[in-house]
Amino acid sequence: MPKTPLQCKVNGRPWSGTVLPNLRLLDFLRDVLGLTGTKEGCGEGECGACTVLFDGKAVDSCLLLAAEADGHEVVTIEGLTPRGQLDPLQEAFIEEGAVQCGYCIPGMILSAKALLMENPEPNEFDIQRALAGNLCRCTGYAKIITAVQKAAGREGASRAPAACCEPLEHPAGTPCPCLPPFQLETPDTLERALDILDQQGQRAQVLAGGTDLLVAMQDDHRSAPGVVLSLMKLEPQLRYIRQEGDRIHIGPLATYTDVIESSLLREGAPLLVLAASEVGSLQIRNRGTLAGNIATASPSGDTLPALYCLGAEVVVRSRKGERALAIEDGFLGPKQHAFRPEEMVVEIRFPCPPPGTKDFFYKVGPRRAQAITKVTVAGHFALENDRVKQCRLALGAVAPTVVRAKHTEQLLTGQLLSNPLIEQASQQVKEECSPIDDIRSESWYRREMVGTLLRRGLRSLVDPSVSPCRVFPE
Repeated sequence: MPKTPLQCKVNGRPWSGTVLPNLRLLDFLRDVLGLTGTKEGCGEGECGACTVLFDGKAVDSCLLLAAEADGHEVVTIEGLTPRGQLDPLQEAFIEEGAVQCGYCIPGMILSAKALLMENPEPNEFDIQRALAGNLCRCTGYAKIITAVQKAAGREGASRAPAACCEPLEHPAGTPCPCLPPFQLETPDTLERALDILDQQGQRAQVLAGGTDLLVAMQDDHRSAPGVVLSLMKLEPQLRYIRQEGDRIHIGPLATYTDVIESSLLREGAPLLVLAASEVGSLQIRNRGTLAGNIATASPSGDTLPALYCLGAEVVVRSRKGERALAIEDGFLGPKQHAFRPEEMVVEIRFPCPPPGTKDFFYKVGPRRAQAITKVTVAGHFALENDRVKQCRLALGAVAPTVVRAKHTEQLLTGQLLSNPLIEQASQQVKEECSPIDDIRSESWYRREMVGTLLRRGLRSLVDPSVSPCRVFPE
């Protein structure tokens, strides 16, 4: 298997060489560079033990290929003490007794460092949100949060790690990739990417954020693609969120974090921002993409109900041309999309919602953060004096694909949102889903929660005291 060139900075120091294409960033840091402060935990982006800073953003190094660090800067826990002096965060963790077994602490500190670099004065909710993707199996969360609060008031806590110009040495470690072998392609033009897909067909899979694909490849080597087509060199071309005329256009490399931070979407499509905010952890949101959520085609994809409500289209392209599919026509069943093997998602677009529309987004999971949904209900409404002019309702994780609740939409349209109507709609919507029993939940529970969440959502439209977005643990 031919190696891939890699030039990057690690803890401010340049590194140049070649790496195996199936080597994860985590393995590169530990086995090649000997930076063992970065820990192997779940290998799926669930625990955060492998968290590093990637261009200043917290990411899970188990879900990046080492080759994807080409041209980027990585900071590990060792990079916080380049001259042997502890970072204010490390000092605060020691003073507050926030370290127990210590296994999760490097990831915790780096997630906290990313937070303080962006927000030097976080409140407790900000800290909890930033650390939601880092699990402490010793359950020392209270002291960890206190330590971050304490560090926030100290000089240097929000400062980026100091740079070093000396090149990194190459330790004699022998990397042991946990991913199956594959051919890595890194085209620098979209046309070349489409050529590869045309030539390779079903042997190839596109790699954007990697938060789904790399997990699947680790779990089942037999179904791993023979060719991985990384879009890492196409960011300048494919990572965008912009308005053109009366439509909003989102590129296939726009991340969930890009969606959340977009002023255009916060003002023009807040429903999509609500949904993106509930995807995974901060580390996952910093890498995962909206297009990846579509291509994975899971009925529990968090952003899909929002895209259904917004009337989105998915634009796919191949060497034979381009076509646009309504989001509702893009899925055939669980993990089955309607795109041909040689096609790639090149854009998501939807009409700009008219001023004054109201939304809600509710999700039920086993816990409040980083949870795979059991039930999702999203709504997009145009109201006039509490009367429904137009509406769209979408249900997630309760059928083979996300579904529109069209009969309930018809029931509500033109009607005043009264308590009897809300109750009628919450019963009607249960008949528009076909949930199953699986490892995460039971069909009867899912069906009941669809009605319960819609009832809450409709009340949120007329009662400001009801939050329009919430994740419910069981």
